[in-house]
Amino acid sequence: MTGKEVVRPDLAGLMGAYGCALAAKRNWNGEDTTTLLPKTKLYDFQVKITHSRCGLCENRCPITINRFPDKRTFITGNRCERGAGKLKPQNSLPNLAKEKYDMLFNRPSLSGEKAYRGKIGIPRVLNLFENYPFWHTFFTELGFEVVLSSKSSQKLFEKGMETIPSESVCYPAKLSHGHIISLIEKGVKTIFYPSIVYEELERESQQNHYNCPVVASYPEVIRVNMEEILKEHGVTFLNPFLSIQHEDALFKELCSVFPNISKVEIKYALQKARNEDIKFNEWLRRRGEEVLKQLKEEGKIGIVLAGHPYHIDPAINHDLPDEIIRLDMAVLTEDAISHLAPSKSRDEVVNQWTFHSRLYEAAEVVKEHPNLELLHITSFGCGLDAITTDAVQEILENGNQLYTWIKVDEISNLGAARIRLRSMKAAIEERKNNHITGAAKKEWREQQEAVYDKKAKKYIQYWLPKWCQPTLNCLKKPLIYTDTV
Repeated sequence: MTGKEVVRPDLAGLMGAYGCALAAKRNWNGEDTTTLLPKTKLYDFQVKITHSRCGLCENRCPITINRFPDKRTFITGNRCERGAGKLKPQNSLPNLAKEKYDMLFNRPSLSGEKAYRGKIGIPRVLNLFENYPFWHTFFTELGFEVVLSSKSSQKLFEKGMETIPSESVCYPAKLSHGHIISLIEKGVKTIFYPSIVYEELERESQQNHYNCPVVASYPEVIRVNMEEILKEHGVTFLNPFLSIQHEDALFKELCSVFPNISKVEIKYALQKARNEDIKFNEWLRRRGEEVLKQLKEEGKIGIVLAGHPYHIDPAINHDLPDEIIRLDMAVLTEDAISHLAPSKSRDEVVNQWTFHSRLYEAAEVVKEHPNLELLHITSFGCGLDAITTDAVQEILENGNQLYTWIKVDEISNLGAARIRLRSMKAAIEERKNNHITGAAKKEWREQQEAVYDKKAKKYIQYWLPKWCQPTLNCLKKPLIYTDTV
């Protein structure tokens, strides 16, 4: 079908090296002198390998140090340039994942006499990455000192491990247990962690606006599995089932949760909270448009880090945005550009979820923008994203765009992720160097793909296990099959 000889080496681990050699051969300009060792010196080549830990920050990355005879070293395992003994590059490209995280949580809280209703704790988890400006403003207006749990980390995760009931749930949900412990350690006696079933309906074209089942119900998991710890420390855990979308139902439920606060105060606080939520989203969308304008003016590439709101947590995305910045590409978030997509219903996917609607809309924007590429980030254990990955890929490929997908969990070794990002950048540059844009992308992609058509039937051989006899009986063409069981 391909018209080329296919070779499968015995040492499959060398395929990457072969690929690098072929890429170097293809990109060589015919003038530069090679730095490869001559064949005679390869026989005497030696490398000394030692293992250590980088102590330049709290990550303490395990690193592998390769020392060569000419005194040069090559370090792997480090998560940044400092681990390799290099200076951190200065880059002015925007990182909206970091900007959004800071704008989301860096909010002043009341203290002293101004906090006349005491303290109330809010964990930095799941749906709070969507609604924290709303709830912070609501409780501040009611005279509470809002106490936020500490930033996510491996140490915080380990604090709550004993109360996690399921190993298969996603890592962002597992982190919730550590955040509750963090609030208890801060001396908070009331924790507010609502079960948000419905998010805002952002567009009329949306088929629905549910939160995913884990996000909506995880406060109940916390209540049941951490009940003894909460009782032991005298902590009141408030997890009402609420809908952000329905004002009347939200007001009624909050009045029942806080019966000692007048309805007038609650209504006023809700209005202030709604205004702050609108203000935050307007800021984010405005920043998205500003970054798009900057990319166009400077001719730079921007990567849309497309996932769920909590994927901007550095402990969850394992600092992938910083790695993208190091590759000289800007970082945007899906909700910073999703509003720019044309409003239309999606017939190919029955979509019930607010966060996923943004993913599809962001993919539509990327598909039409020459300075954007999309990096789809998902968490292990997310059943819903098994659908979104295929849907987002289909949208992008219909626009002849690259689709890059990285799945993350609690393991922080970013070696494979770095390779994926660098491969993405290499593909972007190859298309750019070959002047492949717009409709030419489709033609270029089709040239790379082997097409199975009627003419190809004459040359196809099918290799099937011996036990596939029913399949053999159904096919007219004689087949070659193996003797393995």
